[in-house]
Amino acid sequence: MSLSNTYASSEEAEQHRKSCTPASNGTTLRAAERYNSRMQRKVFWLTFGVLGLIADVALPLWWALAATIPIGAASWWIAYRSEWF
Repeated sequence: MSLSNTYASSEEAEQHRKSCTPASNGTTLRAAERYNSRMQRKVFWLTFGVLGLIADVALPLWWALAATIPIGAASWWIAYRSEWF
């Protein structure tokens, strides 16, 4: 059932919709974005650190240093582009 069928005019329906919408709706969206941003940052640094430690243990020094760029790219993709978090 739509609001336009319940109310006499679309203006009444709009006023009712505005009164039913919680005031914190924008705040809730911003909080979700802030949470998502913090979670992505945590995931990035966690994957970067774990993969970097694995590279340090498994590879010689210069190879581990050279592997830092692909590790950073993979961590960035996992945290920001994969949409897993």
